[in-house]
Amino acid sequence: MRLAWTAAILAAALVVSLPATAGADEVRDAQWHLTALELPAAHELSTGEGVKIGVIDTGIDARHPDLAEAVTEGTAFGDTDSLTDPVGTGTAVASVLAGRGHGQDAGVLGVAPGAQITSVSLGTGIVDPQHVAAGIKFLVDSGMDVITLTRGVEFQEAVQNAIANAAAADVVVVVAAGPGGGRGYTEAVTAIGTDRSGAPMTPIPEGADVTVTAPADQIMAAGPNGGYQTTSDAALAVPMVAGTLALVKERLPDLAGTDLIRHLVDSGEPRDGGAVTLRPLQALSAEQAQPVDGDAHAGAADGGDGAAPAAAVNTPLIAVVAAAGLLVQAALVGYARLAARRARRV
Repeated sequence: MRLAWTAAILAAALVVSLPATAGADEVRDAQWHLTALELPAAHELSTGEGVKIGVIDTGIDARHPDLAEAVTEGTAFGDTDSLTDPVGTGTAVASVLAGRGHGQDAGVLGVAPGAQITSVSLGTGIVDPQHVAAGIKFLVDSGMDVITLTRGVEFQEAVQNAIANAAAADVVVVVAAGPGGGRGYTEAVTAIGTDRSGAPMTPIPEGADVTVTAPADQIMAAGPNGGYQTTSDAALAVPMVAGTLALVKERLPDLAGTDLIRHLVDSGEPRDGGAVTLRPLQALSAEQAQPVDGDAHAGAADGGDGAAPAAAVNTPLIAVVAAAGLLVQAALVGYARLAARRARRV
């Protein structure tokens, strides 16, 4: 069974295109989500350096100046190779995720500009879920920390099995919510795009384990032929979420898989429907979540009774309590000796 998620639908999301000669300030200033997500402050703590992210989409134009040395070749299905992008959606996703800009504050800056991307192309036609599953397996075998899936998101058993295998290998998969909601994927993070007011652009899929909302409206991104495009596409929430996971992974390298997801969820802002709003700076500022047994994010999406992470040990407080205990013990010993002396005098 094939998924009717075509390049024509994706291309329809492009609402404004800017030429490659667009002014540096015009591009960077148009990235309103940088301020909304407090990314300048977040980048003082982490840029995602050394984190490996697999992008499954229409391929990525690795020649774009804002993606120089950020993209490596992966594998391809269909009619394109992984380092070309005739549609432009894969390039947009990659730039929002890990764009490095160029020159002095020029071009698109990604959520995790230090991360390294490996591209998997699904081509420009109808998406085959078997290709999606094979792409996920390829990226898991290639040592990715995080995988993004922005095409072919309607539920398919082959894709669910591949996501489950990725989760078993402690690789986080971030998927876009389908335009109509429908059945969601388990053992993955489902990204819900929001407009500039914060309202969701798509419904929360039924059964999705974890749902995180992030900006996806009027997003400035890299475009074809070295240019730029302003895009309103709910799927652009995926690189926002994946980029934040990369920031956390660099800062807390011991976190992986469900523990990494749990940290992201616990640092987010709860909202109606069981989702959380993405908060990158809080995720970097929060103390490291303690490892948990079983499903680290049980109850996060459905308002259930998922256990909160264990509180971090407050070492200074423990030291004060211990010192107080010693003082009390010394006082009791002194009192006992004084009492004994008085008894002998009597």
